[in-house]
Amino acid sequence: MINVERQGYFYGMIWAVWGIGSVLATMILPKMKSIIDKKLYWISFGSAILMSTGFIIFLSTTMVWIIFPFAFLTGIFDACFTTLHATILQKSENYIRGRIFGVGMLLKSLVFALGFVVAPILLEKTSMAAMVWMLHGTLILTTIVIIVTASLYTTKKKLIPTVNN
Repeated sequence: MINVERQGYFYGMIWAVWGIGSVLATMILPKMKSIIDKKLYWISFGSAILMSTGFIIFLSTTMVWIIFPFAFLTGIFDACFTTLHATILQKSENYIRGRIFGVGMLLKSLVFALGFVVAPILLEKTSMAAMVWMLHGTLILTTIVIIVTASLYTTKKKLIPTVNN
């Protein structure tokens, strides 16, 4: 259990372990280029879901033996998602890439800032675990909706025959 008198120490250790996982992921990702090139979107979506799941698990408990391994894994999946998201944005056409990055970064910053406004409000009315479930659960649910929509779109596109001239 996290000792209340040493919270700062434990929080520092948690984020350090998360950071080590993040650094490890940035070292491993380039070595997985061929796999990532084939399944970029799916690996990115999976990383987002696993990142949020990790945050839910390690921020919902005070047991250090659960927190540290999940903080490490969350760091890995957070770095994977962040890197792969940027890779997806870089694949846009040159003439629109700057605007895509601008809008993407604006939305990311707005959602991050909104989280800092909403989190304290939710924390006043619920527990830490419930707040984390709500916020990261929203990301997981949104990602699942995107996966399903993309799958349906891809399937529908494959079913429509193309006309060759």
